[in-house]
Amino acid sequence: MTITELETFYLRLDAMRMTPADRELAKARLDQAEAFAAALHAALSWLRRPGEGQHVFGHDPL
Repeated sequence: MTITELETFYLRLDAMRMTPADRELAKARLDQAEAFAAALHAALSWLRRPGEGQHVFGHDPL
């Protein structure tokens, strides 16, 4: 289960106790977490490309 799936599960679990303001705050936090995960994935993908990014870890790509 991913972080997003886990957060969605808890949002659904608490939905009956949450006020509309709580729901909006939870949605905003979930959106922030998803944006961060997408940015992290993009950065890690760049570091894994052959010939690019390896110098970040002290390896000469040539």
